[in-house]
Amino acid sequence: MHRHKNYKELGQAVVLYPDNYINDIEGEKLEELCDSFLNKGFKKIIIDFSGTDLINSIGISILIGIIDKIKGKKGVILFSGLK
Repeated sequence: MHRHKNYKELGQAVVLYPDNYINDIEGEKLEELCDSFLNKGFKKIIIDFSGTDLINSIGISILIGIIDKIKGKKGVILFSGLK
């Protein structure tokens, strides 16, 4: 198990920990992180929002794009820690 500030690898899955406020900049960082794990062959991505208080409309649209990318790679996305 590898644990870094913004993600934790768990076998074939990875848990991502986005910042407190997901806007265009933070959303793009999250999308790049998802892309990097998809390109490494991860098929299950879990986004833990327990440290996130706000997602603006641009952040939501980026999340929708992330969902589409993961579905396109026949992967699974799970959200946890939603407030």
